[in-house]
Amino acid sequence: LGSRDPNTQSVMCYENDTPVVKDITWVPALFTAYREIVDNAIDEIIEHGHGDTIDISYNEQTLTFKIKDNGRGIPISIHPETGIHQATMALSQTKSGRNFDDATRGATRGVNGVGASIVNFCSEWFQVDILRDKTSFSQTFGESDEDLIIKDPLILKSKLANTGTTIEFKLSKKVFKHFELPTSFIDDRVLEL
Repeated sequence: LGSRDPNTQSVMCYENDTPVVKDITWVPALFTAYREIVDNAIDEIIEHGHGDTIDISYNEQTLTFKIKDNGRGIPISIHPETGIHQATMALSQTKSGRNFDDATRGATRGVNGVGASIVNFCSEWFQVDILRDKTSFSQTFGESDEDLIIKDPLILKSKLANTGTTIEFKLSKKVFKHFELPTSFIDDRVLEL
């Protein structure tokens, strides 16, 4: 994910939508973790053409992120070879994302199937909620001293036709010793997107 040490750099910021250059200090790996999840939502809407909205929440004090899109939702069916839900695989195993080795991917941002799972591995907790095929799929992951804790998903039928994926996570203090990622920096990057 990049450096886990604070970095100060001149970056474009926006004051009342007017661009200005400021020196900002942030930890690059924290920002990359956030971008890995946002890029998946962007791919779903822009590259794959499903959905039209991404909601982003960030709490600087707790280093908690929430990214929600109204795309198709990560596939939740059981993978025939592994017997594991595809969403569980995509978020807990590397190189299992839908864009991995996809020759038609074009301008897809997430291309190697490692981003979301790496963010999960670096989080104190990681929660996914998916609406797809009139089904609600909810699963929580957590850190431990050895393997990733993977809780059983809660799967319910839904009468709603809505679809989409919501991922919420809190980055780990065991992995990251420095927690500098200003809200204004995240807001400015969202404006750029």
